[in-house]
Amino acid sequence: MPLESLIISLDPESKNINVLLVHLDEQEKKQCIKVTEDGLRWLQANYEQFVPLDDYVTLLSGSAPAFVKVNERATLLKLNPLSIEQQPLEEQISAVAIKPLPCQLTEAMSFKLRCNHCNLDLVSQRSFSCIRPVPKHSMQPNKVFFSENMRPLYPSQLYYGLNFIVVNACVLDSGYKRCNERIHCNRCLQQLGELLQFQPSALLFVDTICISNIRHLDLRMRKYIECPLQRLFRPLSATQLLLRLLQNATPNGPDQLRIFLKTVDEYGQLQYMLLRVDNRLRHLLRPKLSHSERRELLKEKNKALEQATQLMHVINVKSLLARCIRYNYFRNDEQLSAHDEMIQEWRKVGIPMLRIAHDMMMTLNRELQSNMYWVPELEHPLPAKTDGRLSYIIYSKN
Repeated sequence: MPLESLIISLDPESKNINVLLVHLDEQEKKQCIKVTEDGLRWLQANYEQFVPLDDYVTLLSGSAPAFVKVNERATLLKLNPLSIEQQPLEEQISAVAIKPLPCQLTEAMSFKLRCNHCNLDLVSQRSFSCIRPVPKHSMQPNKVFFSENMRPLYPSQLYYGLNFIVVNACVLDSGYKRCNERIHCNRCLQQLGELLQFQPSALLFVDTICISNIRHLDLRMRKYIECPLQRLFRPLSATQLLLRLLQNATPNGPDQLRIFLKTVDEYGQLQYMLLRVDNRLRHLLRPKLSHSERRELLKEKNKALEQATQLMHVINVKSLLARCIRYNYFRNDEQLSAHDEMIQEWRKVGIPMLRIAHDMMMTLNRELQSNMYWVPELEHPLPAKTDGRLSYIIYSKN
């Protein structure tokens, strides 16, 4: 039953539609998918599937679809619609926005900050009377937030962003060691952050810090617990991660952005991810069916064929936005060494290296891997060949 797992890509600029049919065998192709003005139909004996598309496109009824066999598991159906409705696509774009970082640090808390490797104190027990997010979703406070024209950062202030906090350097204990602009733990020597250029301020990576001795000043409640500081920043979806990273991306010509990500896993292994993000948004249509609904569909089909009763099932689609990304992920010393020339090239052209937590890197990688197997088929013809894998990150509203 090919229509229950189809994926449709709309291109308002070229006015083309690519319909990817997964697991479509030759027999199903012969039974044929029929194009009508309001959607696509597939008929087998007395069982019919119908996908209404009239909210998004107007098709030429009776037009002969052009099948392009991409590989053994997928067939591409290329259509030229009479028109593509712009309004629902524009509404989809406006519905995707950056949400506030879910931070549980508050002015009503007193706490210590420690190195998460060796437990050495970095910030003694204290509270901050002003805890705010960094403006403009920046991951480069040196350039955007703290400048020569900004007022000084006071010891009572704490700002936070994606995997970092910024405090006045005077609140740091003697548990750190300075190496140029980098801040290292004085005991285990892991890098904890960096000193900012224009002010006596320190940026600390959230994934290198533990928070302990948490006290709630206004509730007479004390929690003498210790946990990674990351736990006070709830996990972000791949959508929210990408939206924030795009605010810090580097243009690479008119059609592409580049993002250079760095992380360190729990064993101290350095990892890089290099992203080339297409500027043009992809508009996708996919069935709204859940796994249980797919199983019910199969039961209905088998029952209809056995009993020779006429049955039509309508499969509604939902509109999604996606970014096409070609990426490289180097997760061990062998891969880093083998691709050192590429890494150095990205450094030489001045692409800033953005440090994120390892679980954030895993979130991005899972999303990219899950879409990697059907995106190259949908991007037909393929974009110009470069190093890396091709995939999508599909925007989610949740």
